[in-house]
Amino acid sequence: MVKNYADGERVPIRLVQENGDTIELDATSIDMVVERIQSNFAIPFVQAKKFGIDLNQAAVAFEVQGVFTDEAGQEATSGAVAHIDFHQTQVALPPPTSPHSKGGGQSSKDEEKKGAYTEPYNEGEANKAYQHAVRRNQTSNALWADWHRKYIKFPVGYWLDQATANTLPYNTNLEFWFDAGQSVTGVAHTGTVSSFTDKSSNGFTFTANSAPKYYKYGANGRPYVWFDGTDDYFSKSFESEYNPDALTIFTVAHTEVDNDANQAIFSSREGSAGGYLVGHNMNGSANTAKSFRYNGSGTSMSGDTDAVTTTEPVIICTTYSATAMYQYVNGNLSGSGVTGSGLYDKATSGTAYLGKSTSDEFSGRIYEVIVYDGVLSTANRQLMEAHLSKKYNIPLVGALAGSRHPYYVPGWGNTYRPDSTHIAVAFDTERAASKNEPYGYVNDYRSTSLAVDSGASPTTTSCRLSASIKTWVESSYSDRPYKISFFRGGNLVNDTTLRSVDSGGTNITFDAITAPQVGDVLYLTPDNAIRVAGHYGEPVLVLPLKNAGDNTTTNGPTYPNYADTTTRFASTALSSLNSTVTRTDEYIAYTLAQLLSHSSISQGLRPVNAAGDTTMDKVFSTNVSTAADGSNTLLTITQVHKTNFGRLTDGPNIYGNLPADKTPLLKGFTGGKSGKTVKSAGDKVQDILGILGNSQNFVNPNNPRGDFIDSISGAMAEVIYGETLSGDYITAIQIPYNSLVTMGQAKDDDDNDLDTNVAQRNFFLTVEDVNTVLKTSIANVTHASKRYAPYEGHTSARNGINGIVTDFNVKRDAAMKAYEFSLKFIAADIII
Repeated sequence: MVKNYADGERVPIRLVQENGDTIELDATSIDMVVERIQSNFAIPFVQAKKFGIDLNQAAVAFEVQGVFTDEAGQEATSGAVAHIDFHQTQVALPPPTSPHSKGGGQSSKDEEKKGAYTEPYNEGEANKAYQHAVRRNQTSNALWADWHRKYIKFPVGYWLDQATANTLPYNTNLEFWFDAGQSVTGVAHTGTVSSFTDKSSNGFTFTANSAPKYYKYGANGRPYVWFDGTDDYFSKSFESEYNPDALTIFTVAHTEVDNDANQAIFSSREGSAGGYLVGHNMNGSANTAKSFRYNGSGTSMSGDTDAVTTTEPVIICTTYSATAMYQYVNGNLSGSGVTGSGLYDKATSGTAYLGKSTSDEFSGRIYEVIVYDGVLSTANRQLMEAHLSKKYNIPLVGALAGSRHPYYVPGWGNTYRPDSTHIAVAFDTERAASKNEPYGYVNDYRSTSLAVDSGASPTTTSCRLSASIKTWVESSYSDRPYKISFFRGGNLVNDTTLRSVDSGGTNITFDAITAPQVGDVLYLTPDNAIRVAGHYGEPVLVLPLKNAGDNTTTNGPTYPNYADTTTRFASTALSSLNSTVTRTDEYIAYTLAQLLSHSSISQGLRPVNAAGDTTMDKVFSTNVSTAADGSNTLLTITQVHKTNFGRLTDGPNIYGNLPADKTPLLKGFTGGKSGKTVKSAGDKVQDILGILGNSQNFVNPNNPRGDFIDSISGAMAEVIYGETLSGDYITAIQIPYNSLVTMGQAKDDDDNDLDTNVAQRNFFLTVEDVNTVLKTSIANVTHASKRYAPYEGHTSARNGINGIVTDFNVKRDAAMKAYEFSLKFIAADIII
């Protein structure tokens, strides 16, 4: 077949990459040829005998000529899309009925309509249907119970795009940031540091005195600058930015020598008239963190004795304002702080020092110093403490006596996980959802806003609440007790286990703890029985399924009233479920859709977009539609953040730990466009050359035919067996044609309008043993605009031709301001 076009006429063909992206080419000539390919290989046999075979093959190839031209504007943005089909066939395929059948439940030739395959029997098609049925995991009625505590993880597009290394989780009003690993540049291990530039937007340069030294490996493998305790320090003339009216300062440092004196880490002061200093107090046997405030005289605050040792670094956070001063050491509040008036005056002149004050030289390692304008909220202070704890592997404790830090969960450790790229959904078949969390919840600390009330004196095992807890817990539909916590001033005080709730929901009992105080706020605690969420990053959403039932058609979901007697799902996005959904798999699809996309659910503190939002509606949009079997179990999930998933190297997979034989049909995220500037012709040429050269999907031009089999087998093995379809190499070609034969017959109803005047289709090659009619264009009802679908059963439905590029040549035509190209594409679908 040879198709030549009139002058200026071009056909927009597309090369399809494994990740679903396409490269559009303007073709002026397309030739289809059948080529003979010879190969000679040997097959070893028993007793080392072998013989050679001359294999004569014919391959179908397409030779395309055309041009690259510049394009203007922006590419369209789109969110990557994934699908989950929760339909689970509850009746297993029949066992083999003869020794000649293939076993494993596949029907033999006389069982033409058993199992998943319902068309007139065809061996090849039946085998595909059987394999598809196996992937759909035919199971027993115990399916849903076996999902308990298991999870599925979904990638977050924005997190995949973000580089989390060397950043702070909170950077609003950041005025100074010394990080030895980033601020010191161009200095070798053990080398002398002459200056550093702070990492805030201010970019202040501090100059060294004497010879502070850079060491590459310290706490948790992190760099630090070493000071000799005599005359090593850095200084900078006065700057108002790190001398605000109120401030928060964090330091991470390790005193190596106990010199029986104060050792300043960072200071900015105007004599005693104003300013601040944070350091270590090594006087006598104190060994404490020590923070000074200046307001006409120097007044200090010390932490707990022995909080500073000569064997490890500590995290100090001190907040200064005119009316209050608080110091925290590894998260623990030093005493009760200081409050009053005129406590702190900012400096208006003077010098800032790292490694000393006017004296008080530091002896040891300084890792990091961070200064913010203003007093950070409790939540942001705790977030920064968790960040530094994670970075330097320094354990945290609670701010109040006997409490623990909210970022530390026993058995799970530090829940600050900034490098995570996925959100997990865990399944809980032992508990039903509550009224205030009808779609599920994040397995983290969640405030109920219920305060300990003064109507009854709280004890070590009981208290009265300001309102009913029955909107938060479903004690009658939970196979295990709830975990609760009390917070005071934003700080975690106690964890305990809820034991009883009275009929009114306000009087509760719990396991013995230090008695809560009036005004303490009740939180629901992360449940260790389920995978615990990261407080920042790696969130875990929990989907309660106790009332979901255990079958698709019998023993389906039930809809008991909530604990406060109101109707389940009333006035929610799922208000119609009670009367319309009777299948377990449909119930799961609908409730998971809301859990993944509802605006009322915040996944944690880590932003999911550039605007700083944290709610699930800014992560995914979802839709439940009809699956192939007619049930409403097909969940479509779309990324709200627009990015190209195919080019991300972190593996944007949906994955989990559901039992292998009880996993729904998962189709991971594909596609997605980030709205980048459309490229010039030269850019396109460079892209294709890079893809062909780097992906090894471009046969050696010196031997284009001899390597054909190796290239095909390698490429196809990657497509079939690769764990992720994220590569950018070229696997198919789409060549359009117009037809009147199937006009108005587009497979999807939404495409019928496109068939009004002519049917646009893509050429296909048939390789199966099918009826002759199915080999002609009358069988092609897939519109040419649809995506290439390599796993569709019939070749016309795949909407393209599978194969590889074996030759590519390009040259620039200066007169046309374009690039002319020629390429050869060999089809892998057929070898004659």
